[in-house]
Amino acid sequence: TSILRVAAEEFAEHGYEASSYNRIIERSGLSKGAIYYYFDDKEDLYATVLRDAMQRLVIEAGDVSGTHDAKSFWDEFERWYVRSLRMFQEEPHAVGLARSLVKALSRGAATGVLAELRGDGVEELIDRIEAAVASYPYTDRYSAWPGPNSNTFVAWIARAHAAGSSGGST
Repeated sequence: TSILRVAAEEFAEHGYEASSYNRIIERSGLSKGAIYYYFDDKEDLYATVLRDAMQRLVIEAGDVSGTHDAKSFWDEFERWYVRSLRMFQEEPHAVGLARSLVKALSRGAATGVLAELRGDGVEELIDRIEAAVASYPYTDRYSAWPGPNSNTFVAWIARAHAAGSSGGST
């Protein structure tokens, strides 16, 4: 039995706050010493479960980078959305994990999960996002349809992040 699968089931079923680290340990079949060797505490395990789920979502669903015009962006976005929905259907605990994270954060629990966003590479990511914002070519125009609009802006930032550059393409 995978510790991450057991923990995902527990967190999805009971939420972060009501989940039991001891119950996860017992259901995993591993000793407390073995679990504590890999995870500092319940919050550390929770962060690992969420990170694992997000990585699988990104791998399975992919992204919408590589589009160069509005039509190709929306076509690819639709395919991405369908892939994401299928992944959520096939991953029995994905929705429960997402709900547990929202509830935990709204109650001030699991704040260390967000602290992980301050680790290695985040400063570089912030710099890339700020550079992409500064280089957005449509700051003086806005049109609800067909754009440029907030969707155009988000796509620009997402492409900059995906490409590791300081701007996306239109």
